[in-house]
Amino acid sequence: MVKIKDILFCFFCILLACIGIFFDIEINMLIFIVIIIFVNMLVNHTKDTATFAIFFLTIYLPFYALLRAFLQLKGIETLSFYVNYIRDFVVIVCFLIFLIKQSNQKIMTTRNRIDKNLMFGINLLLVNYIVGFVISLANGYMLLAIKGVHLNIIPILLVYIICNSTYINEKVIAKFIKSSIFIGLIVSVVGIFFYLIKPGIFGQLLLIFSQQDESNYLQVLNYSRMVSTFLSPNVFGSYMAISLLLTIHQALTNKIRNIVAMGLLVLFSVCLILSFSRGAWAFAIGGIFLLLVLSRNKFSKRQVEFAMLSLVAIILIFLVMPFVNRGLDEYLLSRLKSIFDFSNESSYGRSDNWMEVLKAVSNNIFGLGLGIASINLSYYPELAQKLGVNVVDGYYIKIIAETGIIGLVLFSGFLILMFHSLFQLIVKSSDEKSSFYALTTAILFGFLMQSFGSNTFDYVNISPFLWIYIGFALRLNRI
Repeated sequence: MVKIKDILFCFFCILLACIGIFFDIEINMLIFIVIIIFVNMLVNHTKDTATFAIFFLTIYLPFYALLRAFLQLKGIETLSFYVNYIRDFVVIVCFLIFLIKQSNQKIMTTRNRIDKNLMFGINLLLVNYIVGFVISLANGYMLLAIKGVHLNIIPILLVYIICNSTYINEKVIAKFIKSSIFIGLIVSVVGIFFYLIKPGIFGQLLLIFSQQDESNYLQVLNYSRMVSTFLSPNVFGSYMAISLLLTIHQALTNKIRNIVAMGLLVLFSVCLILSFSRGAWAFAIGGIFLLLVLSRNKFSKRQVEFAMLSLVAIILIFLVMPFVNRGLDEYLLSRLKSIFDFSNESSYGRSDNWMEVLKAVSNNIFGLGLGIASINLSYYPELAQKLGVNVVDGYYIKIIAETGIIGLVLFSGFLILMFHSLFQLIVKSSDEKSSFYALTTAILFGFLMQSFGSNTFDYVNISPFLWIYIGFALRLNRI
């Protein structure tokens, strides 16, 4: 039923839009209206710190990079810098409020054996990051240690916030998934619009965000990889992979109409492919395969027909695409061929860098500290010399570089406990819960697939989604 306040809110937005058009300030007014809509959406869905954190992040994270670039474009550099830490501020404040409201003993209490194993796995990974933080401080890399906290420790706090919230239940989780798909729809439409129609505007923002010289403008303008609001093809690809998994989950559990699911599958798949992120492709393929294998719900005959229509639609779109964007077919083929190219000139040339890192770590078996493999080390020549590389691409090598043998053991323990516990929950739970545990397992597996060549767990605006869904799984097990 439509509420009176929602009708009044709608009229208020229309009034603002009319004022903006009259005074020729459409863009600023549009941004203002979008912010108001998102705030209204946030208020209507939040009941405590946990629900506030998850719904805020699902709205904020996809637009974080675009907001930073827009502020830099307007010359507001200081505010742009602080935007980088809004995510951290929200998570920390919510965590502190939660700690104040409840005793530590109650917060850390677990309910059953599976719950204990899941929490123990999370604690192992947190201990790994804390050990790395201490090592960084001991080596005198305070700024890198803080960077590591920003990338790794703060996002994982979401698990503790969510799993202990009494307001998180199946209904809230269902709302979150629907909201995430809706935001994914907005992000994908924005990506396609700028990719095909207004590449100049997006090219300018991409130049600013990537801190490139204006002489590279034409190169960025002709950039073949879709980035949308994330301004990074790999990160955008990961987000589209998650959106695909959510849509398939909704279709399998009959929570979305077949025709809607078909449209979303086509849209998200096209955007994923146009990101040209091979890691994100692996994320989606691995995640979808595992989701279909683990889910008790199977596609109906009707859904299979729609899935085949979706595939045909995707193929037709890419047959037409080269006429819209010349050279796109050649670039797509070159990216596909490079998957099977193991020479040093392809992305697999990273293996040489990995060997250099492993040689360096053999002299530092406890690693060099948290954060040292999370950035371009050209700013830290002494570290680059120690590691033998400027950039560490691949999260497993990054773990070894930062915390050495300790990190390898703790991260392996985390994975074993997580998969073992989630598989147990899938088998023992009701169909509704089992489907969600399968989704969580698929997302985690997707992260691990992309992590072979990327530091996916370090993606500022993607990694929180993994911890949110793991937190949901823990909370569902306690209900």
